[in-house]
Amino acid sequence: MKRTGIALVSTAALLMSYSVFAADASDIAFTYLEGGWTEADGDDFNSTDGFGIAGSLGFGSNFYAQAGYSMLNSDSTDLGYSVDVDTWSIALGYHTRLTTNSEMFFALGWFDSNADFKNSGDLGDTDGFNVESGVRYRASDTMEFGGALVYTNGTVDGGNEGSNYDYNDTSVRIYGQYFIMPAWSVGLRAGLSGSGGGSLASSGDSLTLFTRYSFGDVL
Repeated sequence: MKRTGIALVSTAALLMSYSVFAADASDIAFTYLEGGWTEADGDDFNSTDGFGIAGSLGFGSNFYAQAGYSMLNSDSTDLGYSVDVDTWSIALGYHTRLTTNSEMFFALGWFDSNADFKNSGDLGDTDGFNVESGVRYRASDTMEFGGALVYTNGTVDGGNEGSNYDYNDTSVRIYGQYFIMPAWSVGLRAGLSGSGGGSLASSGDSLTLFTRYSFGDVL
């Protein structure tokens, strides 16, 4: 969507202005808890929004595991119905130092979504895997930003609608977060989807406002 694309460019420009006063890559935490609110574009829907929670656990010197849950609602005044979408996800990743103040990461994940018409029944399930590669950059003691390229491959089970199909999508994600305290931050994450085609409530661009509490790696 046009306004989300503008937000992506504006966010990137703002974050680049913080590229001085660099911190160290050791300040980039891969163990954290996070919660956020998402506004997204869905095909044929006037509005899609909802909340999500996620956690990451760093272990060894270079590995991390992640898990998350989100619940989004899509409303269409044109089509006259509303859809709820619940999604669970897990991932295993590897990170390595790229420069003195940045880390490159790679992750392989799995997700499962269930979509329901309100008061009408099962619309279908979507599951599949994704591969993600990106960079996290600690620009200063109070600012971190980064980006990733994500490839998703999934299968849609049409449920009551009876339409089953496979899909794939390539998306770009960028984020920036400001550290209110050494371990507590707030941030904005933007996603730009290539083609969509998967879950009804996530088949487009998105903006997520989140808060995160980071821990030192514990394993």
